Amino acid sequence: MDSPGTVELELGGETVMLRATLKAARVVNSAWGGFVQAYQRLNNFDLSGFAVITAAGLGVTDPKEAEKIEERIFETGVNKVREPLGRFVDMLVSGGREPAKDGEETPKGKPTAAT
Repeated sequence: MDSPGTVELELGGETVMLRATLKAARVVNSAWGGFVQAYQRLNNFDLSGFAVITAAGLGVTDPKEAEKIEERIFETGVNKVREPLGRFVDMLVSGGREPAKDGEETPKGKPTAAT
């Protein structure tokens, strides 16, 4: 089960935890010039994009290790990692937390959607 600020991901038969940190957010944001482009990579099932996002969540910076992540994503199936990676990017956009649903209050007490 996910802990606050984390997303579980099955990767090559192993469960790993992606951590939604400021460092991970900076890596994903700067990889393509913004979070919208990160979502586009996910929607396009871009294998290399998936690897960048996964490596950021794992805190991997070594290019050789990042290449292994791409191989593990391929072995697992890009379609199987799309949903958890989407949740991970949602958390990055939400300051490392699960995004509040429409009408719910954010941790600061402000509604997330106009009624």
